[in-house]
Amino acid sequence: MKNTNAGAAAPRVCSVWVKGIAGAGKSTLLRHALGRIKALHSAGEAPLVLDFFFDRQGDALQKSTLGLFRSLLHQVLTWAPRTLAAFVDAFRQRSAAEKTPPDDAAKWPEGDLKAALRSSLAAALQERPVWLLVDALDESGDEATAVGIVDEFKALLDGVSADGFPLRIILTARQHLKLDSEYRFEVAVQSNNAADIAAFVAARLSTDPFLKESIIGELITKRAGGLFLWAALVVDKVHAMRRASKGLRSIQRMIHDTPAKLAALYRQMLDELTAEERPLTRKLFQWMCFAKRPLKVDELKWALIVGAEGLIESCTQFEDHDEFDSDMATRIVYISRGLVKTESEWADSSPSAQHFVRFIHQSVVDFLLREGGLASMHDGPTLASADIAQHAHYQLSRTCIRYLRMKKIAQLPAETLQEWAESGTLWSTFPLFEYASVAWPSHTQRGYQHRLVSSMGWPSDPFFNRWLRIYCRVWSRKLPHIRWIMDKIKECSFLFRCPPENINVGHFAAQHGLTELLLEALPPRGRVAVDTRNNFGRTPLFYAALNGYGRLVAALLNAGADPCVRDHRGRDALSFAAQFGHADVASDLLSKGAGVNARDSAGITALHWAALGQDQDTMRLLLRRGADVGAKARNGSTPLEWAIVVGHEAGVATLLAAGSAVNYSYREWSFTDSLDSWVNCVCEEKGTLDIYFIDRGTRMWTPLSLAVRKGIVAIVKLLLDKGASPDLAAESGSLPLSLARELGNEEMISLLEARASKSKELSIMLGSNATM
Repeated sequence: MKNTNAGAAAPRVCSVWVKGIAGAGKSTLLRHALGRIKALHSAGEAPLVLDFFFDRQGDALQKSTLGLFRSLLHQVLTWAPRTLAAFVDAFRQRSAAEKTPPDDAAKWPEGDLKAALRSSLAAALQERPVWLLVDALDESGDEATAVGIVDEFKALLDGVSADGFPLRIILTARQHLKLDSEYRFEVAVQSNNAADIAAFVAARLSTDPFLKESIIGELITKRAGGLFLWAALVVDKVHAMRRASKGLRSIQRMIHDTPAKLAALYRQMLDELTAEERPLTRKLFQWMCFAKRPLKVDELKWALIVGAEGLIESCTQFEDHDEFDSDMATRIVYISRGLVKTESEWADSSPSAQHFVRFIHQSVVDFLLREGGLASMHDGPTLASADIAQHAHYQLSRTCIRYLRMKKIAQLPAETLQEWAESGTLWSTFPLFEYASVAWPSHTQRGYQHRLVSSMGWPSDPFFNRWLRIYCRVWSRKLPHIRWIMDKIKECSFLFRCPPENINVGHFAAQHGLTELLLEALPPRGRVAVDTRNNFGRTPLFYAALNGYGRLVAALLNAGADPCVRDHRGRDALSFAAQFGHADVASDLLSKGAGVNARDSAGITALHWAALGQDQDTMRLLLRRGADVGAKARNGSTPLEWAIVVGHEAGVATLLAAGSAVNYSYREWSFTDSLDSWVNCVCEEKGTLDIYFIDRGTRMWTPLSLAVRKGIVAIVKLLLDKGASPDLAAESGSLPLSLARELGNEEMISLLEARASKSKELSIMLGSNATM
């Protein structure tokens, strides 16, 4: 252990960084520490113990800062609820005031969660000690994210009161992270764990008297070089050799020949696969690396058996497969050569309490995807990383489609499916149904698209329309099983939204970028009407435009799609292309006759949406094509305010350079577009869903007063330099300087006072000249 503040007095706060290479046993050490700390509670000291284990293989909340702070606050609420009383009250008020469901009201901004954690821990530390343990910080995202978490915890330490109980923080991370200066103590695991590895190995070998008395344990410990995981894998190989009646010399040779680095060891283990096992193992790894969520054992069994190729078969024929009656939990561990495990991580919440399949360590995923492990398992030339992903998504997509087209599922009436879903029979009878019905469009979009049409059996097989009926009818009901899935798998929640009503295969292909399917559907090959509207009044062109699929937009326009068609709110495809920053698509639409100054029912133009979408290329394109920079929406707002709302400094500069006025007022308003589930999906993935919420109330504002209220000094300077008056008060509004003083923004106050003074001097001079 290294003390970076040697000689200092015993601290009231303590921070420890447990660092080490992958597989050194950092997580194991932290789990043991967590158990020891929690034991203090039974001894009467009663500390508040909070923990979080980042997991890159897990769902979105298990590998994000949002999940970290939500989890920590949930633990505080469980064990020290009084410290979060104000936070709970705020939640209730917000939920009641905004009339939002609890699930939506609970979506707090990350900054609010951090503030709540700081205040709750400050209160808790007045009553008892607090321990905070966070594992695998390097799996939280990139290095900047990890450093940001460290900075937040450092702020927690700095804020500890001198008269309270101590706060102790322990973090684990791989040693490449540059966190050294932030921690009082460091523990380099691989330099201090030889005794622990020796004890572990001895315990594992003690069941075999021959191995217990041999030098095998000592040899493994010495060769491990501080890698706990290496020792564990080699012990497994030793036991396998003993079961095969191998002698001591063979075992010793195996240990000496085993590569010291984990990646090389994994490659050696996979090289031992037989020709028969290799395709199945490759398929297993594809599902585990690219599935939208961890799969249950029963789900994975069907995924491996059904496969991506071949004729559509019945359930009975698949049940005759050689692998069907195998003990799949044991089988997948064997064909992965121990790199995969099963665990009931979510069994306490799952109604089926089944086991999920996971890799034994994140380093296995790194080896497969970053170090060529999965690529080397393909026959023929080595594939690039992008090709590996596309090939895997192709396999997963076609497997899902084949499963859903099985006769037993295809022939079930929709009413029966709904009844089975309500009773739980559906999930037990067709284990892969939930995953396949939800995820096949996403995998199809990300994989190779060749032979998609024949895989779907379109148009002779009514698979697509049947899927729509099944999907919307079953999933829209949000039964307990489905609510559990959506709660656990936040990153996939957008997949559970039903498509808009009255869509056809053209809408679907345009939304998911499926060029082959769209070309087959449109005339002259197909019979799908190019301008068919869904219940929002949107044609396939809308979805191709908002997703930026230039080739699909061109195909639709060449097939006769109307570029000027409006949805039920008066919006056209150009407004969506502008909103999501697809300048090339916007250019094609304008060339085919889309109106550059067309307005929707709220008087909003494409330039408004481009300003809100913060894309300068699209804004400049629209301005070059004649967009009215001063176009006013129904509430009087111009594109300039929309750029100010989202704090887009470059966009504000572009609009001002194009001649936007700065001294006028407009009415504050609330605008929520009539979004369908597919548009929401794009918004959520691109992080722009909040752009639909502007402001509330009835006050009048000027561009300058809005920028002051947003607290954006750079934009305030731009407006002032273009002649915005600091003395212009909007009707029923405040002067910008008064507003800055209300908000306590000192930098803004100084800037506005200086400009107001110059404005006053100029007015006096002009007045004096007028009287001379």
